[in-house]
Amino acid sequence: MNDIKKRAKCQNMTGDKALYITPIDEIEFIVPFTDGENIVKFLPNGRCAVEGYNIKVDAKHENDFYRNEIGCDFRTAEDKSALFFKMTKMRFVVKLIDNNGKSLLYGSKEEPLRFNYVFVGNPNPSQTKEYKLSFAGDTTFPSSMIGE
Repeated sequence: MNDIKKRAKCQNMTGDKALYITPIDEIEFIVPFTDGENIVKFLPNGRCAVEGYNIKVDAKHENDFYRNEIGCDFRTAEDKSALFFKMTKMRFVVKLIDNNGKSLLYGSKEEPLRFNYVFVGNPNPSQTKEYKLSFAGDTTFPSSMIGE
């Protein structure tokens, strides 16, 4: 697992192509660094990709906080309801990679995002299952550009 540097106050103005999540208990630390950057150190295996599509980001500045919601559609042959229900009890930091290869970090160890899901596909066991996944939460700071 590579550690990442987080640069404050950068905004994503393009489409998103990849979504990675990390439960906050798999982040070793986030330490303030110089020039608005933070160092994020993950524990081994502290990040996983979500094979979603139609990734959407809604991040707004409201009063003294930033309201963030990252969502995507997810299709699978397996029933993931038990796993997704377990994930609703966890808190996450989300990394997005846009179509220009830039990475943005949403949430923090102190202000994580919550996971939610909705089953939208046919419940027939022989057919593909479809879900809408979302990670949402309010943070004191906006999403930040990160480099690895």
